[in-house]
Parts: sequence; C-alpha cells; structure tokens
Amino acid sequence: MSGHVSIESRAFPVLETLEPRLLLSGEVTSGPGVGIPEPIVLSGAQQGYEHQTVTVGEDTEHQLLLDGFHFATFVEDGAGRLVFRSHPDQNDVNGWGTSYFLNVFLAGADAGGGAVDNVQIAAGGVEVWASGLVVQSSGGDYGTWEWSGLVGYAPAEQRVTGQGTLDVTLIGPLDQAGADLNLDRISSNFLYDVPLQTGGTGNTGDMSEVRVRYAQAGDPRDFTWAPSPAQPAHFPSDLSMYLGIQAVGEVNVVDTLALGEQFQIDIAGKPTFSLAFSSQSASGEMIAGLSWDQSEGKNFAADNVGLNHLVLQGTSSTDFSFNFLFESVPPPNQPPTIASLAPTPDPVGQGDGLTLLANTVADIDGTVAKVAFYRDGDTDGVGQPGELLGEDTNGADGWTWTGPAGWAVAGHTYLAQATDDDGAVSSWATVSGSVRDPGIVVVGAGGAKSLIYTEADMTTATLTFKGGTANVRLTGDGLAQVAGKKGVTVTG
Repeated sequence: MSGHVSIESRAFPVLETLEPRLLLSGEVTSGPGVGIPEPIVLSGAQQGYEHQTVTVGEDTEHQLLLDGFHFATFVEDGAGRLVFRSHPDQNDVNGWGTSYFLNVFLAGADAGGGAVDNVQIAAGGVEVWASGLVVQSSGGDYGTWEWSGLVGYAPAEQRVTGQGTLDVTLIGPLDQAGADLNLDRISSNFLYDVPLQTGGTGNTGDMSEVRVRYAQAGDPRDFTWAPSPAQPAHFPSDLSMYLGIQAVGEVNVVDTLALGEQFQIDIAGKPTFSLAFSSQSASGEMIAGLSWDQSEGKNFAADNVGLNHLVLQGTSSTDFSFNFLFESVPPPNQPPTIASLAPTPDPVGQGDGLTLLANTVADIDGTVAKVAFYRDGDTDGVGQPGELLGEDTNGADGWTWTGPAGWAVAGHTYLAQATDDDGAVSSWATVSGSVRDPGIVVVGAGGAKSLIYTEADMTTATLTFKGGTANVRLTGDGLAQVAGKKGVTVTG
C-alpha cells in the first residue's frame, strides 16, 4: 500500500458549493479543473475540534467532534473497508443514515484493502489521509489510491462538509483491467411498500430518491431516479468531467413490528448526502451507476442501494486525479398532518356555540406550532385570511376552535391547517356541516314558565320551562306574527 501524500504539499481544491437540501448548485463547465467558483467556509475554531479513536470489535472508529458534538465518523473495518458516516442533525440521536465508502475498486470486486493513515486537527476542520489498494474481482489488486480531505461542521446550519483530492494509480491501463473503475460507493437503504408507523403502507428508509448533476458539452444536466420494481437500476451513458450524486434524506417511519420483528425502531431523520467529483485528468470522464437490490426492498437493516461514480474501462490511462466535495445536511422537513376534522354539534343552531376539533395532529420530525381553523366561504378548499375563525397554539387538550355559528342557515365547509416549528404546513383538512334555524330561542322573557304556540293547522303546543331563567327570542315580526305560526302566547 502506498503512503499518503502530505497535506502540506497538496492544496485542497475549491469546488462549487452544494446547496443544502438541493442538488449541486452553481454553474458547471466541462474539462479539467471544473467547478471552482466559490470556497467552502467551515465553521468552528481549531481548538473546538476533537478526534477520538474507538475500537468496536474489529472496527476502528475515528470519531470527529466539534464542541463535544459527534458529527462524523470514519470507520475502518477488519477487511480494510473505509466508511464515512455523517450525523449533521443535533436534534436526532438516531440521525445516521447514508454512508460513503472511500475505497476505490474495480467493478465486481468487494471494496477493501484500505486504511486511515493519519488524522490531524486543523483550523476550521479535521484533516484526514487514507490510502489503499484498487481491488479486483479476483481478489488481487490493480493499483493504489490516495485520499486526503478536510472535514468540518457548521453548527448553525447543521451541515457537515468535506473537500479534498483523490488520486488513483493503476499498475496497467484501465482498458486491460476488464472492468470499470469505481471511485466510491454511496450506500443507503430504500424500503418499498412497507408498513409505516404513521399508518398504511408506503416507501421510506434512509433516502427517498437520488438526484444527479453532470456537465455535457458545458451544459449542466440533471435527472432524478427513485428506486422501484419498474426501474431498480439506472446507468446513464453520458460521460462527464464533473459528476455530483445526491441521496435525498428521509424520515424513516418503517413499522418493524408489522414486518415481524420483535422490536420497533424509533422514527429518525436520515441525512441528505451529496458527493461531487471533478476530474483533473483528461481521461477521467465519469458516469453515474445507480442500483437498488429489490430482493432486500423490505429489509430495514440492508444497504440495498449502491450509488457510484464510475470511470469506464475504455481508456488506456493508468493515472487519474479528482477533486471532490461532499456535504451532509438533515433531511428535508416533513410537514405536519391532520387525520380529520369534526364539527360539534352538527347541525348547530344559528348563533349557538360550535366546536371544531382537528383529530390526530402530528409532526414526525418536529413539533406542531399551531392549527388554524377556517370557514370556507368561497368554497375553494383553501382558507383565506378573511375566512379565519381562529388559531390554537396549545394542543395539550386537543387542537380546537370554539365560537358562535353566526352565519347563514345553510350547509358550510370548515377547514383546518397545521403549521410545524419549521414553518411547514399540512394539507387542508376539510369537513362539511350545517347551520339550522334556531326557531324560537329563549332570550329576555323574564320569569315565563311556558310558551304556547299554534301551528298552521290550528294545532297548539305548550313548551314548559322546567328550570333556569326563561328567555324568549322570536324570529319573524314579533308577537303579532311569527313565520309559520298563527299566534304566540307567553304566560308567566
């Protein structure tokens, strides 16, 4: 195994910045030295970073911390596999997800033969050197690789960022190796049509989809791939000197009990991980290799997704050099949900008290800040400012609104929408209800004990007030004439 190149003699490249929660941003051009518009700024003073080594079985973990927060780990296992795992989310102890294998290997081989050579605290981050063998499918090696990078953490943005260089030296031309060259492997988990703790079935896991950006003839191009039985793999044919791959993070809500396990895993936010390579050698054009092992599509513990930056075997080159940039941020915020909305009572008398109850309001990756209630006056299914009935900012006793139903006797549509602590809003919960004519309502008749009225067919009826204060409000034209009545007599 070759020794590493000292960091003092290898300046870290400056690549384009990755926009958090989006694919690679900025202008992309073609050719060596691609993508260098802006520097990466890493937060944290030198003295705030720490490196500690922990042995777990045959694995050696190089844990990176900033001000006591464990934000990333380089894992070196007994077979020489080097895995970078990031943990940007300070609010989710289980927020480990997609992994980045540093090993360079030929297609068909198992990654291995690598080692972390040195770790050193630096201003603004932690410098890491690693090297290893380019492993063949036969188990032998076909060259060496050297990786060096600066890894840092921005606490305010909850962003792990790394940048550096990768050099590959083969013992012979790549076109004589009989296989494509894998510069990495991004491993993740995608679960298809599984039971969910939030109810029903759906897709979940450590990622939701993959986004790819590359440059073709100087023109940035993007595409998105989501694993499915219809397309379990995707290997686009366009070659590019610049290639970025992003595994979009997910809030994992798989119901392991429903899958037959004896335990339930905690709901956890899995980070979005992005990795871009920029070739510094003319022969280093790349394609993306994206695959999902459908046979493991319901195994929550499997790395069933493999994403690779590939150099195709059609080149006679033996030496390759790349700049790289990676970023890890918390997954996209998931909006809150409302299961249903219910009016009580229904129907409600005009002017009487109405309560709207939003049922099962939840936010799987945060907290619900408020629920707003509306009467949908224009029946467009969207609450407008002038239709707002009120807001509940404390759901300790349920998310409700209560007030008089002072609108027309008719059918009405009520709406509710939840907002979470990150500002995301739920879809509209809707329910229909009706307001009825209150008829003769007790208001202001002093000590009346009963009320006698005559129907249109001359049938009379007496209402006797058993207790409380008797009040009478008459709809219509007063005592002389009430709509639909022949006469009204109030006795005391």
